[in-house]
Amino acid sequence: MQITRQVAEQNNMIKVTSLLVEIGQFSGVEPHALEFAWEFVSKGTVAEGSTLEIERPPLVLFCTHCLIEYPGDMEDLRCPNCKDEVFEIRKGREMLVRSISGDKKTEKE
Repeated sequence: MQITRQVAEQNNMIKVTSLLVEIGQFSGVEPHALEFAWEFVSKGTVAEGSTLEIERPPLVLFCTHCLIEYPGDMEDLRCPNCKDEVFEIRKGREMLVRSISGDKKTEKE
């Protein structure tokens, strides 16, 4: 909400209509919970009634044993090459606001 307020203020927005956020699978954020929370925290603000669109980028892991990067599967995180379970998360922890759209103040306002 803080980012939304700042962007709205910096861009002279009177109404935020939509947000696009990127939430990684290992971010610890549950998309449905975020949608519910957004509806609650945006009430009475410039973003009340806005649409929250959530993108879930693919999980990318790096095997520290055989040194390959591979797409992660939340059901089986092991390396597909060596079956080791020791990996680094290359992509999947993101929590980013990608875009905010809305209506700007006119010069008459």
